[in-house]
Amino acid sequence: MIDLKAQRPARRYAEGFFKIIQNKDTEKFLNEIDLILEQIEKNSEFNSFIFHPIVSKEDKKSVIHEIFSSFDENTLNFIFLLLDENRLDCLDEIKDVLVSKINEQNCVKQVSITLASDIDDNMKNLIKERLETKLQSKVLPVFHKDEEILGGMILRIKDTLIDLSIKNKIENLKRI
Repeated sequence: MIDLKAQRPARRYAEGFFKIIQNKDTEKFLNEIDLILEQIEKNSEFNSFIFHPIVSKEDKKSVIHEIFSSFDENTLNFIFLLLDENRLDCLDEIKDVLVSKINEQNCVKQVSITLASDIDDNMKNLIKERLETKLQSKVLPVFHKDEEILGGMILRIKDTLIDLSIKNKIENLKRI
């Protein structure tokens, strides 16, 4: 979920970076950002070093360049920009916005699907196929589990919410 405080700068930086990479291998850039995020999240020493206020930005850049020397120059320059602007803490939110922009460019709709229980891969594929038919678009489903909805499903496509849950139907019956 995007932090509201980080949302505006994340969108701005993601849109700027997207303009640079949109006609290139966007998947490669996403993978590189994922690897950086993974290091920040899983390597406590790296995290402490990168976010320590006493460590100079030049030292941070040098270490990043050394660790990620195989990365595309555009990715490294983008990370250096975030460091210079003290926005590296927004990288996760930036990646989320970037994924949305890339999906939009590729005519892929991300659909959040909330179910009351886990389902097998066959059922997930069936739901995906039906959504692609209804939406007349490629679909990238993201499945969530929430036992409180009792059954059915809740679909979220961008700002549209379609609540087909049993909990919602019961609440509607109570209002009658």
